[in-house]
Amino acid sequence: MTLDSNEIRQQFPAVFTQAYLNTGTAGPLSKPAAEAIEQWNRRQLNEGRSNFSVYMDEYIPMQDRLRGQFGRIFNADSDEIALTLHTTNGMNIATWGLRWQAGDEIVTDADEHPGGLMPINAVAQRFGLTVRSVPMPPEDNDAALLARFERAITDKTRLVSISHVSWKTGAILPVTEIAEIAHRHGALIVVDGAQSGGSIPIDVKALGVDAYAIPGQKWLCGPEGTGALYVRREAMADVLPTYAGYPSQKGLNSEGQYIPAPGAKRFEMGTVYWPGLAGIHASLTLREEIGNDAIYA
Repeated sequence: MTLDSNEIRQQFPAVFTQAYLNTGTAGPLSKPAAEAIEQWNRRQLNEGRSNFSVYMDEYIPMQDRLRGQFGRIFNADSDEIALTLHTTNGMNIATWGLRWQAGDEIVTDADEHPGGLMPINAVAQRFGLTVRSVPMPPEDNDAALLARFERAITDKTRLVSISHVSWKTGAILPVTEIAEIAHRHGALIVVDGAQSGGSIPIDVKALGVDAYAIPGQKWLCGPEGTGALYVRREAMADVLPTYAGYPSQKGLNSEGQYIPAPGAKRFEMGTVYWPGLAGIHASLTLREEIGNDAIYA
């Protein structure tokens, strides 16, 4: 399906009531998303929420489709995608999941959002880590910024935590080059994609990152309480589940030890708001109908 610009605008009624300039906080909700949310709310109101066949035949397949949709946004496989509640949820999963030891170091930058900054400082306080913050003077070009990261990242660095697009300046960071520096020193890199997910093309394979978190309610124009975390398949051995629940488990072995679910599902904890999932699914379906060429033009 090909939609022209006027047809696209008709899907977002809020843009006719105001000059919509704060998508960086929450994008305008689309008609398909609102209708999907309302439909599921009415079903739950009228039919109840105890029908297990609805859970198995509709809820679980919808989650699977969503992982595929988010995977296409990331250019990743669906089993590398965990469904989350927001960017901060994903950043916490990736940050707390490492096997931290006192004396380890984390490198970030001075412009980071609290959604990424608070988790790294919390783990630093709990485990006795050092957080090194790279200055971000506005006059720096990529070469100058990379030189700062080269000096900050050492063999003591276990994690580099940065944004793809700065929430303060809108600058696009040289993530690929920073990831190369991190990996050269044996560190993992996690990316806050709150301002990039849906606003610029993302290719996690080309970027070379280990984890990347995005929200559903900003540039993807979905409801609050939705998002996704990409975890590179090869990095899952280094990022352990901090929380465990029904969807995160394969079961217990004969000795009663927890066996995580295969793939990134191991990072999902429990039941989430079904109407919200339906809403973000509808939002991503609309995006696919519009097409990346039009969205990123």
